[in-house]
Amino acid sequence: MSEFLDFAEQTVRKAAESVRDFRLSDKLHDKKDGDLVTSGDLEVEKEITGAIARHYPDHGFLSEEGTTGNPGADYQWILDPIDGTKHYVREIPLYTISLALRKNDELITGVVYSPQSEQMFRAEKDHGAELNGRPIRCSSGVPVDKLIVCAEIPGGLFPEGGGKATIGKFHRLVQNVLRVRLLGTSSLTLCWTAMGGFDAYVNLGSGSKIWDIAAGLVVLKEAGAKITDDDGRIIAADPAIHDKLTELLEI
Repeated sequence: MSEFLDFAEQTVRKAAESVRDFRLSDKLHDKKDGDLVTSGDLEVEKEITGAIARHYPDHGFLSEEGTTGNPGADYQWILDPIDGTKHYVREIPLYTISLALRKNDELITGVVYSPQSEQMFRAEKDHGAELNGRPIRCSSGVPVDKLIVCAEIPGGLFPEGGGKATIGKFHRLVQNVLRVRLLGTSSLTLCWTAMGGFDAYVNLGSGSKIWDIAAGLVVLKEAGAKITDDDGRIIAADPAIHDKLTELLEI
């Protein structure tokens, strides 16, 4: 594994100490799009972007909370300081710190850390995926009617003209697989799919941003998944499962 991956893990672990006990979860700040941002988000962002600037001054970075640097750099770090802020402010332990590295247009490194469960997922292009140092692989050989799928659907207003179609696809999914789970933290559910906890990840257009999914997609791809992203509608699973679900959902 490269120095980039080791740097990402060490930096994320250190930053996680400030949000592990929820002490900054009730200090809310306004955000124009209606999402929540806490002092925890801002503290994690400051620590990690500062570490990037010190260790890799020629690299760029992009964070959910708006901090950017060197936007034209070949290497760009993509950070979600707290993915799952709505859980974090309610002291529900389904939140992560997510950090990925993109070289030009290709995601090459990903780290997703859950401060509460202390699950550290990490992956690097062509080197596989790990959970706490143990290699992981996504599920395989599961028939459609036995699948446990983690899904994400749009919240609030559906895209114009797309509500009926989206609900139709979700109903088709529920009717054809064993169970569908909706948990709402993209980075974590992508990684739980990578370790085989879920058999597939399906996003029917929840509006996930690049910082929500970048690191998790690296982990899942390196765990053996095939990934289709059709304008934000994502299916990710072992290739055989993936192909069955794309046919079922017409994505």
